[in-house]
Amino acid sequence: MEENCSMLTFNTRPPNVLQHLEALGYYGWISTITFGVTTLILVALFIANVAGFIRHSPPHRRLLLCWVTSFPMIISFLALMTLLIPRAGNLCDTVKQIFMPFTMMHFVDLTLNFKGGQSAALEDLLQSNTPMSLCLPPCCCVGLCVRQLDYTKKRLRVLKSLVYQMPLVQLAIIVLIVLLTEAEVIRRDKGPDGVFIFLNVLNIVCFCLAMWAFNIITRSFAPQLTAINFLYKAQLVGLGIMLMKLQNFVLVILSVSGVVPCIPPVTSRIVLQKTIDASLTLFEAFILGILTFIEYRKLDRQNEEMSPRRRQSQPK
Repeated sequence: MEENCSMLTFNTRPPNVLQHLEALGYYGWISTITFGVTTLILVALFIANVAGFIRHSPPHRRLLLCWVTSFPMIISFLALMTLLIPRAGNLCDTVKQIFMPFTMMHFVDLTLNFKGGQSAALEDLLQSNTPMSLCLPPCCCVGLCVRQLDYTKKRLRVLKSLVYQMPLVQLAIIVLIVLLTEAEVIRRDKGPDGVFIFLNVLNIVCFCLAMWAFNIITRSFAPQLTAINFLYKAQLVGLGIMLMKLQNFVLVILSVSGVVPCIPPVTSRIVLQKTIDASLTLFEAFILGILTFIEYRKLDRQNEEMSPRRRQSQPK
């Protein structure tokens, strides 16, 4: 069995759609239909959100709102393609892993947009004496736990840079893994590969730094944006991305360690690992999409409530 799985990994193309569905049996057909429906539901919810943003949100904020709220729909579509078309698995997984940190970037931009831009946001932080607390997950777990630092323009830029580095680092690591695999420097057919595990651990470390900076920024602005339930919106993005990222990392390690089986004659460990990850991601994206829709529809109502107040406060 071990030898067959190793041969499948390197000597066989991924199965086509029909071969993959046959290998998965009833689960393949049921999951494809079920998750196809959930993905269509997420598309409808996203369209409804976009319509609300056009009616109620200022033009300079609409694009950022669309980026953030498209996250569950895009992730669900990519996972569905991975589940249905195994030969597109590497492409879909690459796009998914790069798109997730882009969502974090745009949420940080949306945060600053709510405060009127970076300069206005920094001024509000200084006027309210908001400290820059480093004692937040995930890096607080390794001793980075300073609670009372003052915000400066340079420190805010450093935090933004830690979030913004993630898409570039993610892309570089994925390209490097593909190149080293094609050059047979990385060999996943002979048990755990040191280079492969090192690159994935480096990926997780960079992701943890980005998530740490994301949490610092969003927690700092949360007290000033309680009217729009800002902290909950940030948690939806942060926890959703962290869950999917760590889930993928664990499944990759289980795959290279031989824990994930293969399904002869055509479904390798890697294909089955991506199938499991896609199935979990589709379920998580559906739950996240419903919560996102509900939360950002509340934002529409809050904008409607605020508009009459603004008109009343304007001098006649």
